[in-house]
Amino acid sequence: SLSTCETKFGTYVNADPSDHGGIQRADHLGLIPSGVADVIVSSRILHASTLFDDKHKGRLFTIFRDPIERAVSTFYYLRNAEWE
Repeated sequence: SLSTCETKFGTYVNADPSDHGGIQRADHLGLIPSGVADVIVSSRILHASTLFDDKHKGRLFTIFRDPIERAVSTFYYLRNAEWE
């Protein structure tokens, strides 16, 4: 069943939509119709979109990192990463 967990960082629901199995579990538990969660975070946009329907519509927003800053960061990371 769905439940929430209070932490110093906020309140979280015991559903993890970060992979296909977690999205299926969230759907089975009725995460969206329950109204418990205000935000769903998932990199699997197409799979996570299956949680929503005509009665429970979602809104999508995304955050992009600056591509130049990302390339510079990757360069310096790989320069020092001996394990890669």
